[in-house]
Amino acid sequence: MRKFHPRLHLAACFMLTLVPLFAGELPGPVAAKLDPRLRLLLQQPELQKGLLAHAGGLHATAEGEFASVLVKTRGTRSELAAAGARVLAMIGEIAVLEAPVAQLQAIAGLPNVVYLEAARLLRFSNDAGVVEAGGKAAAQQFKITGKGVIVGVIDSGIDWRHGDFRKAGGQTRIKYLLDLSQGGMIYTEAEINAALSGGGALATADRNGHGSHVTGSAAGNGLATGANIPAGTYAGMAPEADIIFVKSKNGDSGNISDADAVRGLSFIDSVAGRLGKPYVVNLSFGGHSGAHDGSSLQEQAIDALVGAGKPGKVIVVAAGNDGDNDIHAGGPVSNSVTVNFNVPTFTASSGTQNDYLEMTAWYPGNATLSFRLTAPNNAQYTANSGVRFAQDTPNGAVIIDNASTGAHPLNNDKEVLLQIFDFSSNLPAVGTWKLTITGNVSRYDLWLVGSSMGAALTSNLDTTRTVTIPATAKNVITVGAWNTKRTWVDLDNNSLQSPGVVLGAAGSFSGSGPTRDGRTKPEISAPGQMIASTLSAEATPNSSFSIWKGTASFPNAFILRDNRHAVGRGTSFAAPLVTGGIALLLEKNPNRDALQIRNLLTASARRDAFTGPVPNQKWGYGKVDFLAALTATAVADFATAEQLPAAFALLPNYPNPFNPATTIAFHLPAASAVDLAVYDLSGRRVQHLLAGRLPAGLHRVRWNGRDEGGNVVSTGVYFCKIIAGDWVASQKLLLLQ
Repeated sequence: MRKFHPRLHLAACFMLTLVPLFAGELPGPVAAKLDPRLRLLLQQPELQKGLLAHAGGLHATAEGEFASVLVKTRGTRSELAAAGARVLAMIGEIAVLEAPVAQLQAIAGLPNVVYLEAARLLRFSNDAGVVEAGGKAAAQQFKITGKGVIVGVIDSGIDWRHGDFRKAGGQTRIKYLLDLSQGGMIYTEAEINAALSGGGALATADRNGHGSHVTGSAAGNGLATGANIPAGTYAGMAPEADIIFVKSKNGDSGNISDADAVRGLSFIDSVAGRLGKPYVVNLSFGGHSGAHDGSSLQEQAIDALVGAGKPGKVIVVAAGNDGDNDIHAGGPVSNSVTVNFNVPTFTASSGTQNDYLEMTAWYPGNATLSFRLTAPNNAQYTANSGVRFAQDTPNGAVIIDNASTGAHPLNNDKEVLLQIFDFSSNLPAVGTWKLTITGNVSRYDLWLVGSSMGAALTSNLDTTRTVTIPATAKNVITVGAWNTKRTWVDLDNNSLQSPGVVLGAAGSFSGSGPTRDGRTKPEISAPGQMIASTLSAEATPNSSFSIWKGTASFPNAFILRDNRHAVGRGTSFAAPLVTGGIALLLEKNPNRDALQIRNLLTASARRDAFTGPVPNQKWGYGKVDFLAALTATAVADFATAEQLPAAFALLPNYPNPFNPATTIAFHLPAASAVDLAVYDLSGRRVQHLLAGRLPAGLHRVRWNGRDEGGNVVSTGVYFCKIIAGDWVASQKLLLLQ
């Protein structure tokens, strides 16, 4: 079974008790650099600290009180850091800081600092995630909304009544709804519309809430609202895409079998074929039972469905939320390795075979390894290669199947299954167990697949290879998560926060690659921290299956003020942002296949100080940027069009923002003398890129971020200016060092 991973966390943003700081007057030049709220915070904290805390501009940690501020500076990251600030992001001259309150005056006193402004708590909405992924800018610039494209989702269910999935006139945007929990009941668009207009209710629901939220991020239009929040505030990436939804058999409990997934994919592919429309499918689920090399049958089915030469078909998969869970061990074996794991004290469930833990291990097919379990009472159970041990013991039933039938036929490697469970009255023994692996091999990998009592590995941990299956399939686009939000206001008007979150950084929970066969996964990362999206009416916090349960103190912690949307974190909520963005790409060009689109996303991904050098196994190729991707497609479309435009055209440079280089593309309808140069904001020429006569057609010129002396220029805004005959055009270039 494949489990969803919402992994939701919260902490109250309490009113803070602060010691008055810098009471009295501030030096004039410093005070002039602080917005009024920050000035009050430093001069009369009792008048401002509560408001700032409520607005998300102030919070307490074990290290003290910190202010969330935006700063305009002509300086560098290191200069701000040296003054005591933690630089979370920097775009041009604007930086986002976490700064100790005691250091605000020093930061404002830096000569290069122009102004500081306390962070404001804006509407918690999907537009934080959508904006960060480049969705809104792409939709506005290219005038696309996903129209004519199908967004398919296989998940826990969908609230078919919800306004986010209905057109302005009230009709549904759901073309088909397949409910596998009802034996495969299919509801058509006409049947859903009849029910919406009073023709009776449909016997399908999203009691879990995961599916509605995922679908809303990918394709919701945000029309449902309340509490005077404007319609469209929580719109997803592709608000006019068609929707095909598949509810899994075990959706209420938050599970899906790989069989259900394959069924759902087949259904979506068939319907899309009949409708003659391109599609992108979102799979926000995963597990660790398998080889993690793309060889599972589910993944083979996926790879058969999408890939090279299969235009208009894309599948997006969440990387999983086990990046910070102790579920994987691995490495070479030279003589022997011992992996410890702990079974904590637990309350036994009634019945048998329901208190358990399960692990799987894999090693090369030409190797021979022995696996020996040592229980907390030192009893030992061993299975050599090619042997299965199975016995009910005083420490619980123990199974070790060490490739008892030889190498696996799907990948020629050897698989080991280890289980400990309550077969009879003997429960899994509480305490530290040891798994000793003996032999010599270049690498083994072991995953804790599942545990009913919260067991965890405690030694030889390996934080790589935590991407779940089916995200290790070869032709999917696997999505990791990064942090764009940490605060929100709930239904009861409480200001809440997710603790320990660094904005701009990778989500600690986000699964890491590579795959077991060495491929980079995930390929791309998207916003996945406290993403706001559709709340199913059947999954309110008091519902038994809901993932939106709060705490006794904050029962509506994850429900937003309009009571129509909720916030959640995880790669489950990052993947649909990419899914919806791909719908925009398919609207623009439905003839691209999954690998072409994946290459487009990886080539246009943003990188920064958080991503570091890419590709890597946490971020893939960086932060998804659909504006850059669509700009790149525009350049490519110009290059491959049968008829080029009849007019001069300066295309958006790509990438933008950029580091270290960007490409400037322009089209000439006729041979022309061309002059192209880059200037700074003062009008000083930085680099002369081109001077000469060029033929008609599409041309590309690369600027390497250096001046005419070969020196790397500083972070900032620049302009390129092109002159071709009487035609003059310019555009902004943003360099981020």
